[in-house]
Amino acid sequence: MMTQIQFTLRSKVYFYESDRGGSLISMTDKKTLSLNADAVEVVNGLQSGWLTEDEAAEKTNDLNLGYFTLITMQKAGMLDARIVNKNKKLFTLSPSPEDSAFKKQIESGTTYHLNRYAYLHQAEDALLLESPLTPCRITIFDAKLTGMIHQLCTGMRLDIAGDDAKTFLSVLIALGIAEPAGMEKENDPMDFWQFHDLLYYARTLDGKNAYPTGGTYRFREKRPTIPINRESVSDTFIALPEPTEELAESLNTPFSEVLGMRQSQREFSENFITLEELGAFFHAAARIKSVQTIPDNGEIVTMRPSPSGGARHALEIYPLIKRCEGVPPGAYRYDAANHRLERVPTTPDKLKKMLEENPYEFLGGESPQITLNISARIGRTAWKYESIAYKLINQDMGCLYQTFYLVATALGLAPCALGSVNTEKLGKAHGIDWSEEPFIGAFTLGKTND
Repeated sequence: MMTQIQFTLRSKVYFYESDRGGSLISMTDKKTLSLNADAVEVVNGLQSGWLTEDEAAEKTNDLNLGYFTLITMQKAGMLDARIVNKNKKLFTLSPSPEDSAFKKQIESGTTYHLNRYAYLHQAEDALLLESPLTPCRITIFDAKLTGMIHQLCTGMRLDIAGDDAKTFLSVLIALGIAEPAGMEKENDPMDFWQFHDLLYYARTLDGKNAYPTGGTYRFREKRPTIPINRESVSDTFIALPEPTEELAESLNTPFSEVLGMRQSQREFSENFITLEELGAFFHAAARIKSVQTIPDNGEIVTMRPSPSGGARHALEIYPLIKRCEGVPPGAYRYDAANHRLERVPTTPDKLKKMLEENPYEFLGGESPQITLNISARIGRTAWKYESIAYKLINQDMGCLYQTFYLVATALGLAPCALGSVNTEKLGKAHGIDWSEEPFIGAFTLGKTND
């Protein structure tokens, strides 16, 4: 038996039948396809198993209509495809590309190589081949095809006799996963895209991937949501005051004026930030203002000065205080629910090293009086959002950074966001597992010289 291509409905594609035919609805990419009554039997056949193109067409009295229905469903991304030989699975494609992908012309004598954005990873006892350049993902079951991937890394001639290999290669070429060698372009805009940047971009935007995206609540039936408030790790707290009359007046500075003055500052006064100023800063920038329950599903969320995707607010703030009037030097966590600092247990050696570090050392700047290390309780956002959870968290951090900047500027403090942090070192120093709550950002504060 020659290589065969078979089709079935994709996961999370549902058919709703009506008197006039029905509609296919893809819950993954939010697409709808209307079909007439003559196409119902084709859909029913694809729902119950894998069919070849001919087998699907034969479900109707009109073969041309059957073929047309299949092509229409392929173009709409409603089908998966698999390639078999003698009932042996070679690879599957989800979603199925259009029919032309299986018939891509392979030029004799041309050397092809793997596109630099392609990647392999394990999935469901097989290897999954993907690329951010295409929403179609390929699950490889045949070890010989995996060997072809390795050959393509260094360049592979197309003197291939087997139908299986030709079909596989034609699909890779059609999807842009394999390409002719020597096709580099001068001043190609793709030169700016590193692998991880392009993958992050493609996997977190609709239209660039075929994965479920958005508020799918995929963990609702599996595990409880992550609580709003992080569990305390010590019994040592410092209450933070609300803004004094003078500081409240500073916070009422006209917005346009604050926005005009906002800038990063890495030079600090000999005077230190006070407990009152730090309390005013957190009160205006990060406290929980209210807790709300969403009527539709009972989800509990918080309202804070800085916005967050779905009001999930996964970010935690860990002030490392070196110099602050009224607060002993140390590592703390800001308790947004109770507007207070919680002392973080750490060893004297680790604390000493943290306090001695200066993020501006290589810039010739002095050490900030306070560094606000920012972590993310990933599960808080990922419990609701699929594919875009980490992107939302990074957007939340950008919003928090700007809120920090504006509040610090209004209070006459010197603010500056840090572009990178040593997440491994911070996690160990604070006793936090990176897989549960990684550190992703930091922000420094000091008393301004002005």
